[in-house]
Amino acid sequence: MRKAKCRRCDKMAVWLYMPGPLGTEYCDDHVPRGCSCNLVPPSGFELPDEGDWDSSDWIEDTDEQGKLLPCCEYMYDEEGLDIEDEDLEKWGEYDHLDE
Repeated sequence: MRKAKCRRCDKMAVWLYMPGPLGTEYCDDHVPRGCSCNLVPPSGFELPDEGDWDSSDWIEDTDEQGKLLPCCEYMYDEEGLDIEDEDLEKWGEYDHLDE
């Protein structure tokens, strides 16, 4: 088992796109950010008693540093992502691994 590196730099990968194959690992700096799954109502929003309500003025949620959140389909592991040897055999040589 090895730790994966970001697909865009040599930093340790901490984000993985769960529906994707190897090659969808990113460090915190390079993970794609912003997604409609993270929309939140503006401050002071009140749900109407009945009928439709408009979400066009909703905003994307951010993390503690003020950065947009990645899609909810990304898994986060602050200790880095492990790549199993079986995955390496299945997907072939992978050049973003920490030996």
